[in-house]
Amino acid sequence: MAYNIQWDINSIVAGTSKGDDVEANLLNTFTLTENALNDLDSRVASNSGETITLRNSLNMSHQLGVDIDTIVGYGYYEVDTNLPNGATLGELHVWYDVSNTNRIIQEFSDGNDAYIARRQSIDGGTTWSAWTPTEQTLHNIYQSNLSAGYYFSKVSGVSTTSSVYTQLNRLTVIAPPSGVYEYKFSMTWNYNNTTKSAYFRFSTDGGVTWNEVRKEAKDVTDNYPAYYAFPVQFTQTGADNIDLIVEYRTETDGDVLNVSYMDIVVERKQ
Repeated sequence: MAYNIQWDINSIVAGTSKGDDVEANLLNTFTLTENALNDLDSRVASNSGETITLRNSLNMSHQLGVDIDTIVGYGYYEVDTNLPNGATLGELHVWYDVSNTNRIIQEFSDGNDAYIARRQSIDGGTTWSAWTPTEQTLHNIYQSNLSAGYYFSKVSGVSTTSSVYTQLNRLTVIAPPSGVYEYKFSMTWNYNNTTKSAYFRFSTDGGVTWNEVRKEAKDVTDNYPAYYAFPVQFTQTGADNIDLIVEYRTETDGDVLNVSYMDIVVERKQ
């Protein structure tokens, strides 16, 4: 027997609808054999990880009215309850560490990327770390159990006239898995003093230690490119972050150090 009746997919609720409910809705749209129905019933009525993924997919990612502290299944959701930064509606990405499924990561955006933050749980969602704001866009940091990861932070059109170091850019990767990562810095800068130096420094440990470089400009109209990349063996011990900071300053107060763009990139290689 064939069925061809339209149905409302939102009538299937993730974590609530049972096998019989899902089967009934699917029958209204698809032609299924008796063996296929029996298989579907046994899969959806179970409580396996495969079933949770199916339920999340069938739910079309809507979790309105659901406390985000309780959303621990892998997926992408529209949320409106217990949101950070006073938000009343937003988007939530959830994924987990393939080597430790008790470590769950949530990434929240208020919908227009005006506020983006990340947090993690290392006990399966019972407790959560504080939300950490990030400048990364969601499509660059969202991962679905992939071994590789690509993260970046970009600034452009900034300048300083101070001889005291100030932050130029920062990239914080919350609790990434262990692996070999490549850290990369690139920028284009211009300095209006040919007898003084432009100063830059970077930290790979959140500002505990620094590496400094400096360079004189040969012409005030020249734009100077800079690029630096190196590999790092990162070991995750439970809740460690990758935290890269770049700062800049002039040699003399009143000079102008312009930065057309500055990118920090972290890429997992293996």
